[in-house]
Order: sequence, then structure tokens, then C-alpha cells
Amino acid sequence: MIPLHLLVLLPVFLATVGYFTPRAVYKHLMIVTQIVHAAMSTAVFIQVRSGGAIRQYMGGWRGGIGIALVADALAMNLVLLSSWLFLLLFLFNYGKQYMDNIFQFLFIMLQGVTIGIFLAGDLFHIYVLVELGMLAISILIMYKRDKQALYDGLLYVVLNLFGMTFFLLGVGFMYRSLGVLDLTLMSQRIGRLSDPTGLSLPYALLLTAIGLKAAILPLFSWLPSAHGALSAPSAVSAVLSGLQVKVGVFLFLRIQQLFSGIFQTEGFFFVVALLTAIVGFTIALVHRDIKLILAFSTVSQIGLIMMGLNAGSDLAYYGSLFHITNHALFKALLFVTAGVIAHHAGTRDITRIRGVAPRAPVFALATLLAILGITGGPFFNGSVSKYLIQSGLAGRPEEALLYLVNLGTIMVFVKYAQIFLPQRLAAADAGGAGNATGASPSPTAESATESDKTALIPGREFAMKSVALLMGVLCLALGLLAAPLMELLFGHRLPVSGAFYLDKTLIFLATLVTGIALYYGVVHRLSFLAVLREFRLTFNTICLLFTGFFALLLGYIYLMT
Repeated sequence: MIPLHLLVLLPVFLATVGYFTPRAVYKHLMIVTQIVHAAMSTAVFIQVRSGGAIRQYMGGWRGGIGIALVADALAMNLVLLSSWLFLLLFLFNYGKQYMDNIFQFLFIMLQGVTIGIFLAGDLFHIYVLVELGMLAISILIMYKRDKQALYDGLLYVVLNLFGMTFFLLGVGFMYRSLGVLDLTLMSQRIGRLSDPTGLSLPYALLLTAIGLKAAILPLFSWLPSAHGALSAPSAVSAVLSGLQVKVGVFLFLRIQQLFSGIFQTEGFFFVVALLTAIVGFTIALVHRDIKLILAFSTVSQIGLIMMGLNAGSDLAYYGSLFHITNHALFKALLFVTAGVIAHHAGTRDITRIRGVAPRAPVFALATLLAILGITGGPFFNGSVSKYLIQSGLAGRPEEALLYLVNLGTIMVFVKYAQIFLPQRLAAADAGGAGNATGASPSPTAESATESDKTALIPGREFAMKSVALLMGVLCLALGLLAAPLMELLFGHRLPVSGAFYLDKTLIFLATLVTGIALYYGVVHRLSFLAVLREFRLTFNTICLLFTGFFALLLGYIYLMT
């Protein structure tokens, strides 16, 4: 049996030891480490799927005293996703000049912390690891040390410190009420309480902090600055948007499982998720910076995932879990290819990027595959997970809302797909909702190509092309092999037939035509929407919204109990 703590500590230990070696040696050591780690994660995943959850205590302590590591089906799905995604990103960035020892060490630290959170079996352990992850992320955002990067990184730190203060207060109240912090023991003791509704306050504190990590409305304002930071390497944006934001979703599931049957807040979070999805794609539609478009799209996709998790349906629940994996894959791919595209175009302004395919054909193809994945193109991974969520809502009024969210996603990527248009059409978007003139200066070559500018070591672009194409092919493979894959990951057999693909194809084509017509016929012409692009929340306003969300959730709990 592979000790669970090795999944957390092995990459960190080797990264620490190898830090003092030459850069070329360190880089290859880290790639070998990632391969070994992916193999270990796969082995533990197989063991959990065949034999059930694994629980281990650090130092031999038991009874809620020691640090517990728990590998169950949910945790190992995310550990496996993390391990393979980090491997792909390391390979993609093999030839980048910014991949010095410090960057690689911080990147590995982030991996270890993230996996530690997924395996954590007690609340205080989760708190400490989230704080460590916050420090690693903020340094990676500020890695190039320009003015905007420093602002984005510091904003991320301050907002997360504010949010995690709520989390720590919740942990303290839980310990005071139950006397333990081990999640399994807490669940047992909550069941023995004569009046568990007395835990309303810590529950609201914990979920408000987790809502910030998951970037749900109105707590998502930190995400675009962090994920779309001008000078942050594309690999950092990819791992933040593809994986790190899922930490909040994972913690949401853990806390909801802990309080299962006590607080019925699914209706509250379904409404919040719907609003998150709508606001996310609406703001994405008005932006011109390709990374900010992708960042706000992530907000919308998190809303979609949370809708499925709170729909009260097993089909929708498993669809959301599958969409976590799918989104990690195609959104990470979109971010890394966006960096390359910005490098080739000399700008991140989508109104000035045209003719991508002739200049970067492999990356253009990978981008197209990722777009088909995120929009739910037939046979692609996103179509399956969205179909499951929709099936869970079938026959209910909420089903129409899911079509609305997917229509918004399609409109966002109709806009994004303009990068494939011929170069002579580069000025065609001037004056539209997402492209109105007179707004803030668009990202230029100096500010937009981030650390990718002149960042390729000659002759090493092959790794980038290979990994990008592999990730694109995986978006298709996960859709074609969805039935056996869902059974492998979740033990849930998915009924997929030829009629399913025909139905999805017709729905997708109808939605695509509608999305194109709405974007070019309506949204593209609404210049007043450009005001949203310039709107920024102040720190005080963000804190006020955060506190208001906490008060609203707490009031809902008291009203419903």
C-alpha cells in the first residue's frame, strides 16, 4: 500500500532537494517526479475503487488527535486529475525560459498543497493548507514583479486572508461545540446532538469562506485579477482556472456532506449558482482581453457545476463531478494556447487577433477542440457532463435555465472564435458590446504577451505542440468514452446510445445558430454594455458584499429551520 502522505510530500521533498541543482537537471528531475507521482496516484485510485476508502493517520496517532488523510472516491478523482494535469503543464512548459528553479519549486509546492487539501481529513489541516496554497499562488501571480502583477497578487492575498478569517472562526466554533476537528468524528457527533441547528453560525461562516474560494456570486471579484493577470505565466492561469478554483467546490461538497440532513440550503445555492453562471458569461461577453474572457467564463462554468451539485438529482450531481474534470482539461488548454496565440499576435486584444490558424496551426486546432469541449459540441466531453446535468433537471422549470447558461457559453466562444477569422477582418468588431472604443487601453504586445514573449528556447516548441494537441484529443476521447469512464470514476453507469448523440447534435446546432444570431445581431451591437468592462469593485465593497452574503445565508438557514 502506498502511504497517502507520499502523494503530498514526495513532490515537495524532491523539489526541495533538487532546488540546489542546475536548472537543466532540476527541470528533468521535476518531470520524472511528475511521472512517478501520476503513477502513484493512479495506483491509489485503483485501490480505492476496488477496496473502498483509505484512512491513514500521521505519526500513528488516532482518535481525532493526529492528522488524518482520507482517500475516498471524491478525493482520489481530484488527486488523479491534479497529478496528470500538473504533468501535462510541466511538459507544456518544458522549453519556457521562466521555468527557473524558483518557479518550478513554487509550482510543485502548489501541487503538494492542493493534493493535501483533497486528502485532508480534519478542518484545521484544511485551513493551514489553504493558507499555504494562497501564499504560493500569490507569489506565482506576482512572479514577474511588475506593478499590475503586484496589485493582482496582493489583492488575492488580502481577500483570501479576509475570507479565511471567517473559515477559522467557523473551525473554532465547531471545535467548541463538538470537541474534535476530524471530519468523520464530527459527523458522528453532529448526529448525536439534541439540537444540531445550534451549529448554524459556524456552518454559515465556513460556507461563506468556501464560497469565496469557489468564486460564486458575489464573491468572485478576485478571480479575474488572479486568473487573467497580465504578467502571470499561462501555466499559472491554467492551473488556477482549471484546478485551484475546484478546491472551493470540493470543500463545499465536504461541508455539505458533514451537515447532510441538518441544513437544507440546496435551493439557496442553486439560485446563487444560476446567478453566478449568468453574470459570468455576461461579463465575459463584454471583455476584449482573451485571458479575462476565459477567466469570466470560468466563473460561469463554476456556476454551472454548482447548479448540478444543488439540483437534488443523482444524474445532475454526477454530471457536475464529471464537468469538474472536463472543465479542468479544456480550460487549462484554452489558457495555455491563449498565451501562445497572444505571443504570435503581439496582443491580447481579441479585436486585433485574426488569422491564428496559418500562423499557429497546431495551437489553433487545439483551441478549436477545447472550444468544442466547453460549448458541449457533439461527441466531446462537455456535451456528456452537460447532458447529465440537464437530465437531472428534466421536466422541471430549471431545465430551461440550463439551456440559457449554455447559450451564454456559446455566445462567449462565438466571440472568442473570431481569432480564426482572416486577418483582413481584424477591425470588424469595432463599436460592439465587447469592443466599444473609448474604453481602457487594450493589452499591447508589451503588456499582453506576459512571460511568453521571447520565452521559448529554440527548438523546444515540439513539447508545447504535442501536449496541446494531446489535451485537445482528450477532450474528444473523454466524450466518446464517457460511459466506461463514468463507471470507472464514480461507479455510475451512463446510458449513452445513438439517439443520445443525435439528440445532442440537433440541440447543439440549434443553440449554436441561436448564439451566433444573438451575438452578432444583438449583443455585438449593444455598446452600452461596455460599461461593465470598466467596472471595478473596491476592496471595501468586496468586503461588504462578503459580509452581506454571510448575513443572507445565515438568515436563510434560520428561516428554513
